[in-house]
Amino acid sequence: MVETVGVRTNRQQQQQTQAQQEGGHTVRRGDTLSGIAQQNGVSLQELLASNPQIKNPDLIHPGQQVNLPNRNPAAAAGEAPASQPRSHTFQRGDALGNIAKENGLSLQQLMSANPEIRDPRRVRAGTEIRIPDRNEVQTNPRVGGPDARAAAAGRLNQNGVNRQQLEAQVGGANNANTTNGANTVNNTQPRPNANGVIDPRNLPTTGASARTARQDRAPAGVEGSRTMARNDEQRVGRFQEEFRAAGARHNIDPSILAAIASRESRGGNALDRNGAGDGGNGHGLMQVDRRYHTPAGGPFSAAHINQAAGILGGFRDQLARENPSWTPEQVMKGAISAYNRGTRGLNDPNTTDSRTTGHDYANDVIARAQYYKERGF
Repeated sequence: MVETVGVRTNRQQQQQTQAQQEGGHTVRRGDTLSGIAQQNGVSLQELLASNPQIKNPDLIHPGQQVNLPNRNPAAAAGEAPASQPRSHTFQRGDALGNIAKENGLSLQQLMSANPEIRDPRRVRAGTEIRIPDRNEVQTNPRVGGPDARAAAAGRLNQNGVNRQQLEAQVGGANNANTTNGANTVNNTQPRPNANGVIDPRNLPTTGASARTARQDRAPAGVEGSRTMARNDEQRVGRFQEEFRAAGARHNIDPSILAAIASRESRGGNALDRNGAGDGGNGHGLMQVDRRYHTPAGGPFSAAHINQAAGILGGFRDQLARENPSWTPEQVMKGAISAYNRGTRGLNDPNTTDSRTTGHDYANDVIARAQYYKERGF
């Protein structure tokens, strides 16, 4: 539930009427952003994109003005609305790839609109990111760029990897098996769905190490991971809707987010009364590291889960850019490892867990995710 304070006054009623006439909404006591979006026939993502001033979607106040998308009078009359310049203030924990996705752009398009940004991995907090509109992307070759044209032709996957090059590198989707360390990836398995979301059941895994499985007196391997996932199922199950919303926003299967919550905090059971873990360094259900990120929202909030999903998605996008020869499955497995260890030195898809806690982080998370996926997460 979004926190709102205060009461509705005649002044606020007048503001609400005026705001509606001007294509906006004045927040009232009890309002939520998702409710406002539903009332106006738009998605929550579209509403957030029209309100970059709202940094925390879980915190709005009575009297606050919320802009409504697609309320331009010209648009209502069937005319093309005038383009409105938009921007995004970069914050700690943000990733350019995620900002691009949230605005229906490729990373290349966003980079082209912000030529002062040389390295997408090195953007300072407080930097204003210019968001080009779709008309500009379609008509300006510089903003569209070769990646935009390739994406329009369906040749790029969700990580910006050229599909034709990828198929040539892995021998096509109908090949037999290719070796991935001690595991085997079957290329005849279903590829990512239409949104590029990787199904954890397509990811190879050896499961938990003996060290990790010991905490539940479970055997090492996939069975140990499934035992731990089952023991946490009721706790993580309370957050299914939040996992689904964050997963949809960042193109991540929600079962993977549930599995990370199980591994990181045992569904919250391993946290102290303040929602912290790891000696105070880890925040919340997903254990966002305070040393590298400014936590968003409370320890069990939708904002916290969304931030964690964004961090994971950012690692995925970075690894895809830096390792164009990796398959989408290898990229996703590497990103899960990076959530625990970071991306430094992570350049071999066969040894992604070599520096993770227990030397099994991604393998354990994937096995737990497979368990949750089977149960409808």
